[in-house]
Amino acid sequence: QRLNGKSWCGKKVYAVVLSPPNQAWDALVIYDIKANQIAQEFAAKEPERAAKDFGPFGFKSLIMGTKLHDLTVQYELVKEDQISAVKEVAFKKGDWRTVGFYPLSQLSAEFFKDRLYRINLGFEEKHKEMYAAFENRFGPLQENDSWTRGTTKLKAKAGIRDKIFGTILAPQNYLGKENEWDFIVLVDTDIWREAEQFKKDAPKRAAKDF
Repeated sequence: QRLNGKSWCGKKVYAVVLSPPNQAWDALVIYDIKANQIAQEFAAKEPERAAKDFGPFGFKSLIMGTKLHDLTVQYELVKEDQISAVKEVAFKKGDWRTVGFYPLSQLSAEFFKDRLYRINLGFEEKHKEMYAAFENRFGPLQENDSWTRGTTKLKAKAGIRDKIFGTILAPQNYLGKENEWDFIVLVDTDIWREAEQFKKDAPKRAAKDF
């Protein structure tokens, strides 16, 4: 809601009195101008600091290639496909489910033959900041039109660094708004290629039963 305000600015202090539309003044804000500037400059660099959570080998303590039984954080097995030899686990507890100070609404990982090769991060707020953190780690980013959510095509931008392929996704009706990005996928390129080949070879393995 927009507020009405009247302000005053001195050499060191800024003050503003506020009120809702057509109502009496009910709030007063006073702050040190220099300290507020320093705070804003610090906050503006948070995406750069948050990008460090996208480490050179994964995300925080989730290191690509880690064996499932070696995970040091609590997880739940949510899906297992024996044909593709892929297991997916979800992390539903723990205050580490953030990128910097930006909260995640979803965090899961996928394992091929019990080796971590894909990390999925969903988020519902701080979209602009999350994009900036992702771009800081994987930029320059390129357009990618190969992603879908179910049968729905997605808007995607991707980049690769240190054998980690990163993609940030937005709904198909993305209109260039920074607050529409909502999902990040990180993939170990070497293990991913191996997993894809294993999936393609499934009919050959099945044929041996005849």
